[in-house]
Amino acid sequence: RRVHGEANVTAKSIYVILAVDAEGLGFVRLRGLRGTSEHALLIKEMYVLKDFREQGIGSALLDHTETLALRLKLPHVKVGIAPANHAALACMAKAGYRPPARWFHAPRDTSLVHCQKKVTPPLAVDWPLLCVCAGVLLICYYAYQLVMERIRWHAKYSHRGPY
Repeated sequence: RRVHGEANVTAKSIYVILAVDAEGLGFVRLRGLRGTSEHALLIKEMYVLKDFREQGIGSALLDHTETLALRLKLPHVKVGIAPANHAALACMAKAGYRPPARWFHAPRDTSLVHCQKKVTPPLAVDWPLLCVCAGVLLICYYAYQLVMERIRWHAKYSHRGPY
């Protein structure tokens, strides 16, 4: 099985379509909020076919959305969810979407539950430096063990005390 996510750009929206073996499973429609006081990628619509729900398709769509937000240099992904849509609320909460601590602008549609997530690029690991640090820690640990073993030996066999 080959999972494929594709982004199509229209005049006002970006569509991310998720497919397995060329069969569409779901999509998310996005809109960028660049140029306003809040730079974000807004989820306008998200849908997963009923036969494929509860299988991680929504999470995969959100992953593609967050990757796209990073590529577009937009720091947040925002969404408004109907309070009765418990499955979407659970999916968003599981993915880390929360209501913001404070609003810069009050949402226009107050009948929705508004959530957002700050997207950050994954940390780059400097493997050579990490290996050197791990080696230094290992050497320090063994040196500590040798010193402690010598102190215990002197305490056991010497009548003058540990030194």
